[in-house]
Amino acid sequence: MKKKILSLLLGVTATFFAMAQATLPTSCDFAGSQLPSIGWTANTPEYYTASGNPAPAFKFGSAGKYLIINVAGAPGTMTYDIAGNSFGTGTFEIQESVDGNTYTTSRTHNATDISGNTPYANKSLTLSSATRFIKFIYVTKAGGNVGLDNVVVNAAAVTSQQMKVNVGANAIANNTTHYVGATQGSSSVLPFSIQNTGSQDALSVSSISISGTNAADFSLNNTLTFPVSVAALSTENIGIKFTPSASGSRTATVTIASNDLDFPSFTFNVIGYGDNFASEPAAQPTALNFSSVKTYRLSAAFTAANAEGYIILRKKGSPVTEVPVDGTAYLPGDMIGGAKVVKASSATSFVPNDILANSSYYFAVFAYNGVGQYTNYLTTAPLTGNQTTPATMVPSGEYSGINTTSSTLISDLHGLVAPHTQNYYSNYAARMIDNFYSRDTTGGKKTITCSYTGVNYNFDAPFNFTSVGMSREHTFANSWFPIDNSDANFYSDYHNLFPVHQTTANEIRSNYPLGIVVSDTIQTNANSYFGKNAQGQWVYEPRDEQKGAAARAMFYMCTRYTENGTTWKLPSSISNTISYGQDQTVLKQWNTQFPPSNLEISRNDYIDSLQKNRNPFIDHPEYACFIDFSNMTHLVNGCELGVTSDMLLQAFVVYPNPASSTITVTVDGASLIEYRIFDTQGRLVKKEFLNEVIAKEINVSSLDKGTYIINVTTEQGDVSRTVVIE
Repeated sequence: MKKKILSLLLGVTATFFAMAQATLPTSCDFAGSQLPSIGWTANTPEYYTASGNPAPAFKFGSAGKYLIINVAGAPGTMTYDIAGNSFGTGTFEIQESVDGNTYTTSRTHNATDISGNTPYANKSLTLSSATRFIKFIYVTKAGGNVGLDNVVVNAAAVTSQQMKVNVGANAIANNTTHYVGATQGSSSVLPFSIQNTGSQDALSVSSISISGTNAADFSLNNTLTFPVSVAALSTENIGIKFTPSASGSRTATVTIASNDLDFPSFTFNVIGYGDNFASEPAAQPTALNFSSVKTYRLSAAFTAANAEGYIILRKKGSPVTEVPVDGTAYLPGDMIGGAKVVKASSATSFVPNDILANSSYYFAVFAYNGVGQYTNYLTTAPLTGNQTTPATMVPSGEYSGINTTSSTLISDLHGLVAPHTQNYYSNYAARMIDNFYSRDTTGGKKTITCSYTGVNYNFDAPFNFTSVGMSREHTFANSWFPIDNSDANFYSDYHNLFPVHQTTANEIRSNYPLGIVVSDTIQTNANSYFGKNAQGQWVYEPRDEQKGAAARAMFYMCTRYTENGTTWKLPSSISNTISYGQDQTVLKQWNTQFPPSNLEISRNDYIDSLQKNRNPFIDHPEYACFIDFSNMTHLVNGCELGVTSDMLLQAFVVYPNPASSTITVTVDGASLIEYRIFDTQGRLVKKEFLNEVIAKEINVSSLDKGTYIINVTTEQGDVSRTVVIE
């Protein structure tokens, strides 16, 4: 089955539903991780975004979780796909009701057919023709969850008369609203028909009346003599003609009286737009208030105006001056100048995504009436407001007991971050991608950024790793783990998992160490590289924005999981083919050179809300100076005094090497005081005093081709390295 909602929705311009029953047949495969707009309800819906038949699927994760389908007519057979996910000895039921109050169990699923991790299996159930409510419910839970997908409820085959009302080619439900537009002095027709789906008896329509404030602007397009008899399996085409007497919104109600057994009186509402635009709202909403302001999220609400909906625009760092354009329907993520659309709906509250620490966000709310091409915005004096997010959410006193000179520093930090609440690897998409990383972009899509390369990838919600081509990257590679257990908390620790593209980043990095590529680059993607470092070892270099974050993630893993007699440390040798390890000097250099960004700070706070632990090296990057991550021992002197000549040489990076025009020198974030370049005869050919910078780009284009020695003076001593000029 293709992933689309198959409930019968109106296709004429736009349709909005009140609470009503689903017209049969009705079906859903949970595309977009959402239910059909009419007749389908659930208590706190959840979805599997990476599993289904195909994904996504509806998730029943706790006892009492239910999905109810309220149908408008007599149901026949129902088909569905169901699967257990670590399902135990619990009970899952399908129940039926005629009134929505008293339910009878029609089928029970238990350990006999959905135990363990069963694949999705297609099932069929014949429903009672008197049923109007169908409930899927997780009755008792004894471990595991249940997945449901591809639910189809068919209409029963009936011989007696049964009315189906169509607008355009689609069946509509009772008490729904439909739209049509026309200019003054002309008419437009809303296509409308009555169909008898009974196989034997005729449907008798005794009247069709039009009432309401502007009823005089609407009439039946075809002249009828009542009662109208619609033969079995036949259709009567009628139509509603709209001839506006004024501009703006014009409303009426159409009522059909017939001998239909379920709906002897069937109504639907019509809104006509004179001159093809709704009436402009008279006033804007008021009182914009912000609440639950965090580094990674905020909520906002306002007081409604007399309007059908509100479009919310936002900008970062400056007030919104842009305005929406009449006749244009906007989707979240659409851009109006430099402002982004948060949402456009009748809701008076919103929770924008893509919120970061220490940032100021400005919002403007405009009232509107109408739908789609008939939308009319009030563009003057919108409701405005702004909110600045906190710089951090580190709890007061969190690190009051940490002393970097203490020999117990590592165990003290471990005590802060362990134990923690495990969040499962399978929930990463829902909890980290959907709720944190993904953000709105144009065309109603979402986008996510590869952490290693910085390349954006757009997708239609819900997020799916396979379809988007992304993966959950263990920055501290899982092949480095001293313990092999994919169910353990260290495997699913969100502090170590970053979204990266599988083929252009994850597969290239593999389990190679991170480092600075200076030669033999064989793979370049955006601002990431795979090649050799200054020591001739193959390494992967992520973009600058991820270097500090990657280093701090590795520091965290070493500190969090050094426990119970097992030492987690940076590997000195990765494998038989990668006989070298992860250089901590490079990581410490990145830790200094690329301090935590607002994104990294927000991520740390958000993961803290899930796991109940923080990465202390994001809150205090300087802690890394006092730990030797090659053996997890305490460095009393820290970075400033604990650096030996060998460590200084290892930290000294010259790139590119060989070079032709410029080279860049850096020494693990140490302050550079002076550099001198000598030829192979020991003659000084170039020097420069530096203002204690941590990195220096040097123009060497004037030097002859050949081999040179560059000597750099740092606050921690002198260090030299050979460089080749081509």
